[in-house]
Amino acid sequence: MDICKQINKLPKPIKDYIHELESVCPADLVQELVNLRENQKALLRKNKMEMQDFIDQFTEDLQFDALKHWAAVLGIDYEEPPIDDMWPDWESELRGKIAEGMAKIGVLK
Repeated sequence: MDICKQINKLPKPIKDYIHELESVCPADLVQELVNLRENQKALLRKNKMEMQDFIDQFTEDLQFDALKHWAAVLGIDYEEPPIDDMWPDWESELRGKIAEGMAKIGVLK
């Protein structure tokens, strides 16, 4: 049974209300509003993901800058990793050197 027949079987006040809705706000306009709302939600999700990527990169950059700063303060020589894949090993090694340097001057015991 199609929707029109189902609507026509409803009590008159409800049927009149549905027909009035169609005349006040056509179905194609409602569909467009629904599509716009879905697009808005998708864009907000995408924006949120991009913002999280930006925050993650910013945090990583701050950590990197802090490591370089402490290495400079403690007189630790280091070379930045040539490729990103080497970052975890390089970071771990530099953190170890910084901890040793701090222990030598009594910051870490």
